[in-house]
Amino acid sequence: MGKTRNTPLKQWSVRRLELQAAVVSTRLHVLIHDELDLPVHSVTFWSDSLTVLQCITNEKRRFKPFIANRVNEIHDVSAPEQWRHVPTPLNPVDEGSPGMEIHSFKPDCRWLSGPKMLLQSEEQWPVRKIGEIPDDDKEIRLQSHVALISDGSSLELFLRRRSSWSRLQTWLLRFIDYIKKGTLLSS
Repeated sequence: MGKTRNTPLKQWSVRRLELQAAVVSTRLHVLIHDELDLPVHSVTFWSDSLTVLQCITNEKRRFKPFIANRVNEIHDVSAPEQWRHVPTPLNPVDEGSPGMEIHSFKPDCRWLSGPKMLLQSEEQWPVRKIGEIPDDDKEIRLQSHVALISDGSSLELFLRRRSSWSRLQTWLLRFIDYIKKGTLLSS
């Protein structure tokens, strides 16, 4: 099944558009699976976008919310092992992008029947190494680290601020009184 869509009015990057296409494919899978009365033993998802496949198979990096939300939606329905790369020359979806002449829609056209490779055994399907996401990718969320250096425990710092034992006792009595009044008011 093929599906084409217009791009949103808000400008999205090509990666975001391709990732949204992957989300649409998982939504279509759920729709078909729910309506189909036949058992489905295996499902394979195809994409010609290596960057989308890198996002889906990623295990180390954290993404910005747009990418992260869509990858999570994809992972809710599919496993990364179910995703494969289809080389662009074999991808019938690209025929729908520029438009096809009406006379091209014959029963044996790729748009309707899919690529011929799918009629072969799975071992003969094209295999491509997907690779890792580059470190300088702009969709990766930057991690910030915070360090706290303390000269002692919190209790030790608190006790140092009180110059004498009598001042500490006064503060503790006020605190106890405050707690008692607070609990009396709340009951």
